[in-house]
Amino acid sequence: MARNVDKPFMRTRAGFFTALLFRNISFNSVSFLTCPSSLAKFKFEDLDEWNNYISALRDHFPNESEDFFCNRFALGQPIAERTVEQAEYFWKASNSCEWPEPEDWPVDFMNMYDRLTRIKGKHSLPGCGQLSLYLLCADMVYYDLVECPSSSDMASIILSLGRGALSGLQILGYLKEEGKESLTVDAVRVAFEQFTGDITLLLYSAQELPRLKLTTIDLEHILCKYSRMWTLKFYQSFPSS
Repeated sequence: MARNVDKPFMRTRAGFFTALLFRNISFNSVSFLTCPSSLAKFKFEDLDEWNNYISALRDHFPNESEDFFCNRFALGQPIAERTVEQAEYFWKASNSCEWPEPEDWPVDFMNMYDRLTRIKGKHSLPGCGQLSLYLLCADMVYYDLVECPSSSDMASIILSLGRGALSGLQILGYLKEEGKESLTVDAVRVAFEQFTGDITLLLYSAQELPRLKLTTIDLEHILCKYSRMWTLKFYQSFPSS
């Protein structure tokens, strides 16, 4: 999406509305991935424009279920509140939030993460949990709205989420396999930096490092995918009953 939305637009409240729609409704949906170019839209000025877009998609795909337009499994586990109708709540939130002034961009990652958390505390953002807020901030990095998180920022987020990336660090042996409550941000930061160093050395040896230009967001994503692959392999090793 970052290649299709102009970055100055993303600094507006309509841009924030568009970002909420992409991350919490359109992302990984079949309709978004297969939409014909004649119907495709990547930015929305208001709720009416979004509703017109969805109406056109439903007319084009008349026999499809609601999951076709909004994938409840987009982040792995199903999110019941993840539906097309939640756009109304996102519009209300985007029009009543304190948005940074033009001269304040790009915003510090944790500043934006905390800002979105406060918005969620004041307004209903159905289906938008901690993971979605983090991914929304990550999207904003690619729009040049938010600075890329530091290792310390990422450690704080990994520990707060307590999900795939944390498991990945434990599976790979960078952290002891103990409960989230027993870990500190500093311990996670050290483990994450060790993982970063090892990946960097591996890619440097393969002469891939200059081409890839991995960020802390990419590295967190790698840990999540590794954890998921390991879990799937673990369960598939059991014989079916």
